[in-house]
Amino acid sequence: MKLFLASALALLVGCAAKCVYPTRILTESQIEGAWLGASPDEVHLYRLQLEPTGGGKFATIYSTNPPSIYQIDQWHLQQQTLSIDAHATNQESEPLRLQGRVVGQTILLSLRGSGWRRDVTLRPEGEFDEKLQKLKSAMAAGP
Repeated sequence: MKLFLASALALLVGCAAKCVYPTRILTESQIEGAWLGASPDEVHLYRLQLEPTGGGKFATIYSTNPPSIYQIDQWHLQQQTLSIDAHATNQESEPLRLQGRVVGQTILLSLRGSGWRRDVTLRPEGEFDEKLQKLKSAMAAGP
């Protein structure tokens, strides 16, 4: 009996270390809306707005510079790959290529400019709003 339990425990521990648990795959309608993210150094902030019509907007801000706004002409989700066709709305903003991958409840967005690439993880904006409200309420209640 002890040998059986030891074997079963070893199997469970091994599986927990190596097994990949499936995540829910989001659909196009589930990724519609606003997404936020920041660069690892937190100098760049990004906002992606995906509209149900297949359009939307993308904005980025660097430090104290004015935001760069991009119009999304079309976006499409196939399996987990997010394809985005966008163009700058002003001449000061450099052209960007945007492509993403939906992983779990996040969008891993790859930004490509002239001679550079940056990857950023975006999360639903509502997730930030909800957590921010909880923090504010907790702090207002105070000790």
